[in-house]
Amino acid sequence: MAIYGATLYPVLYWHTHSRSFHWFLAGDFVSVPWVWLDRAGALIYGLALVLYVVKEVRLKRWNLPKNLMLAGTAASWYRGIVLYNGDLTFTLTNVVAHGVPYLALIWFYQRKEGSNRNWFTSRTVPVYAVTLVALAYVEEAFWDALVWRDHTQWFAWLTTVLPQLEDRGALAIVVPLLAVPQATHYVLDGFIWRRRDWRS
Repeated sequence: MAIYGATLYPVLYWHTHSRSFHWFLAGDFVSVPWVWLDRAGALIYGLALVLYVVKEVRLKRWNLPKNLMLAGTAASWYRGIVLYNGDLTFTLTNVVAHGVPYLALIWFYQRKEGSNRNWFTSRTVPVYAVTLVALAYVEEAFWDALVWRDHTQWFAWLTTVLPQLEDRGALAIVVPLLAVPQATHYVLDGFIWRRRDWRS
């Protein structure tokens, strides 16, 4: 309840309060300005955190990695969506904060599996990092060229070639395609995070 609340309550807050940033497209979050819904969500989330702390105290067995993961998740989502109201802050606190550990998780998982040992070595860390940054940059370039046009100075090589899509039918096709990397990482989470033997 605590870890789900750490992510779901800020999203609920996003639905019930006006934010100056969006997920994919402007207006893609349904606005439900019901104060009672936000307060109910905050109450349930707060109760989940209190129960979690009580459970940890009663067990007298602090699992530091688990507690740090919960604290980090709660802090990054709350700061990025609720406390601050900016796209850059949200990106830094949410995307980067959980993206970097995710990359490390994939790295260690692949090393444990024994696949591609020549690729997953300490000497290839720079190649691994540069490859992922390059893929992220190209993906962001397509987002900016076709959908957002927020940072054309960074992606002029593509924004001058591709038109910004305004037709809702075209956007309904292109946006889900551009979201495939995000959706893929959530699917992979379902397999990797639930493995109990990958750390051994």
